[in-house]
Amino acid sequence: MKRIPVPAPATAIFTLQSDGQGRIWGASGFGQTIFRLDPASGKSWSSSSVCNAGGEVYGMQFAGGRLFLTAYVGGDHIVFDPDAPWDQLNNVNPRTLRSVAPELIRPEGRSAIGPDGGIWTGWSAKYGTYGGGLSRIDPATLAVEGWLDPVPGQQVAGVAADAKYVYFTTNGGASGLAHREVQCRFGVWAPGRGLIHEETFEPEQEAGNAIVAIGGNVLIGVGDDIWIFDPDRLAFVHSVPIGHASSWLVAIDDRIAGAYGGGQYWEIDAASGSGVFVSEVPGYVRASVMHDGKLYFAVDSTLYVLNR
Repeated sequence: MKRIPVPAPATAIFTLQSDGQGRIWGASGFGQTIFRLDPASGKSWSSSSVCNAGGEVYGMQFAGGRLFLTAYVGGDHIVFDPDAPWDQLNNVNPRTLRSVAPELIRPEGRSAIGPDGGIWTGWSAKYGTYGGGLSRIDPATLAVEGWLDPVPGQQVAGVAADAKYVYFTTNGGASGLAHREVQCRFGVWAPGRGLIHEETFEPEQEAGNAIVAIGGNVLIGVGDDIWIFDPDRLAFVHSVPIGHASSWLVAIDDRIAGAYGGGQYWEIDAASGSGVFVSEVPGYVRASVMHDGKLYFAVDSTLYVLNR
């Protein structure tokens, strides 16, 4: 193997995750690579390709000390042990598990840890096809399951989970096709049972990646508002106007969620159904994480910390 003899460029940050050991992990665009940052020391590390396919890692979740990844374009599921030697070429570490391609290729919805301990990911369909699906990695056995088109003809754009259910949003996005105007959906999925509840939005009420479960509620971006769903009542109970579409939601604590969009950062109180503008941000935010009491977010290839 010979390294390509040019410097590797910085590319957009796709995903952020805290490992609970003082480090932030992330994935980058156009490289099938991941990175690690220790904010205290400033030291960082970037990997080589995590699997044989091209594309990007979208989903990242830690379980049992290992990092579970889901990646475009091969519909791949990957497990990586940060404490073991790197041996991707022999499929040892990171290790590629079962793929959900060719039916599903892009993990647009990212990943969440479900109530069953599984790593759940939301997907969009293969090139030239409208549709999507869900997948689950069992962290103990490394078995992978997949479900095609929980909402026929719509990609799964966002995934969240709590101690009861897996939640997801869908829309008309696709790979290789123009975005299609559809009535976006919100679904409640019970592991072992499937889809138990579904909400359909009006045509102008676009849903996307912005979804988070905190403190017994689920928050999602719908149109220019943040909607709050009560899983016990299986109903939306609040709508918080923020004046623009939300690109990302992040859990601050068990009550407050951070919402990005339109060059702004808002904080939403899930219990009271109220929101407050906090700060402007320097661009489109597609990833954010709370880490050691500080809020980090990414714009393009730059990682910022927000002084709340």
